[in-house]
Order: sequence, then structure tokens, then C-alpha cells
Amino acid sequence: MAKITADFQNNVDMWIKEINSKISNYDMLPELLEENISNIDHNYELVGQLSKEVQELKEEIKLLKITQLMILEKSLKKVQ
Repeated sequence: MAKITADFQNNVDMWIKEINSKISNYDMLPELLEENISNIDHNYELVGQLSKEVQELKEEIKLLKITQLMILEKSLKKVQ
């Protein structure tokens, strides 16, 4: 009978420890969600900034191409 009682007590202790660990995981959940939301918002802002920078770079490349073509055209006119 003592062994059965000891086994039962061990089982209950393990069960309580498991429940406590699961509850502590749920206690951390709001903090983790808030951190993830903050990270997602920050990443969204970064993507927006990078998108603007890419557009600016595309425009600069177009201007450089046009400038190069104009220089090439002028140099060809001088040669002729």
C-alpha cells in the first residue's frame, strides 16, 4: 500500500509540474506576441523604406543611362 501511495504521489507531483510548466509558457505568451508584433511592424517599416530606396535607385540608373547616351551621341556627332 505504501508503494501505491508513493507512486500516486509521484504521479501527482509530475502532473502538477507539467501543468505549472504549461501555465508558465502561457504566462510568457503575451510578451512573446507583443515582441513578435513589434518585430513584424519594424520589418514592415524596413521593407517600405527599402522599396522607396530601390525606386530611387532605379530612377538614378535611368538618369545615368540617359546621360551616358547623350554623351555618346555628342561624341559621335563630333567624330562625324
